[in-house]
Amino acid sequence: MRTTRLFSFLAFLALLPQPAQAQTIGQAQAFHDRGNDAGALQIAEALCRNADRAGCDLVEKLLLTRGKPSFNIARYVGIATVACQKPSGASMCGDASLVASGLAEGLTSYISWASVAVPGKRGCALGDARSCHAMSQLLTHKASPSRDLAASIPFGRKACEGDMLAGCFNLMIVVQELPDPALGQYADDYLLAFDRACRLGTTKACSEVPRARKMKERATRHGAANAVHMLYVDNGIFR
Repeated sequence: MRTTRLFSFLAFLALLPQPAQAQTIGQAQAFHDRGNDAGALQIAEALCRNADRAGCDLVEKLLLTRGKPSFNIARYVGIATVACQKPSGASMCGDASLVASGLAEGLTSYISWASVAVPGKRGCALGDARSCHAMSQLLTHKASPSRDLAASIPFGRKACEGDMLAGCFNLMIVVQELPDPALGQYADDYLLAFDRACRLGTTKACSEVPRARKMKERATRHGAANAVHMLYVDNGIFR
């Protein structure tokens, strides 16, 4: 009798819905290898939204490869932005914000300014230099509705400190485009931009390093406005 009851109970359990097993990147890759991109994307997207790096890499391949039926830049930015919110998603913040800001290689025709700030700010706060660069782009690009050169400086500084050469270039432009006495006010950033670009192999930037270093020394000793005036005198410019 006990044996019969046990078998009946086991049969009853077999009829109950079983919890779904977590789908893996291996399963997603198998779908992709068989040409089932839709099936692969369904699994990879769920993984990527939880900041799984392999899942996000496959999502990138499926959504950012031109010519694929699944090609969809906006969808990629949305998924990467969700992944960015996870504790381990800092790198995805950089991916999302770079693509949204038109800085991603091969995807420069796509820009969504409204999609940059959420992943950009978070990623930069987490130490992702690419996110900082995307924020700098958002705040310096002439077509951006959020253009604010002074506000871009902290982001450009972090991007440049993170060895993003393009971030150093943005910082160079900003400190020279802002009205006087910006070169004196941001003398540290003026020097950082040219010195780091020089160290990263841009030899043309090296010639500006001594002048930037002198600006920093003068700004410290004589104040920003006087330092800028001295620079003009050095170069025969009178205002």
